[in-house]
Amino acid sequence: MKTGIFLFAVLAVVVTSQYNIADEIQKRMAEPPAQTMTYEVQEGDTVWDIAGRHSDNRTDVRSVVYAIESDNHIQSGALTPGQKIIIRK
Repeated sequence: MKTGIFLFAVLAVVVTSQYNIADEIQKRMAEPPAQTMTYEVQEGDTVWDIAGRHSDNRTDVRSVVYAIESDNHIQSGALTPGQKIIIRK
């Protein structure tokens, strides 16, 4: 009997979590895409420099650096002059 109750409880948790995940996916799909701009990397640019120029005083520049690196698949801040990168507005 205890095994049946335990299995029912586990099943209930699994089913409930699946609905929560599906709801979250639907919410994110309904959100408008973030506005972006394209920036051409110049000689001497670093991800930190670019992030600093494209962030405001309310935003932690580290989050902008992370967004630039992840959106553009940049590892170790490696940039090449002429490279075009996407920056969130």
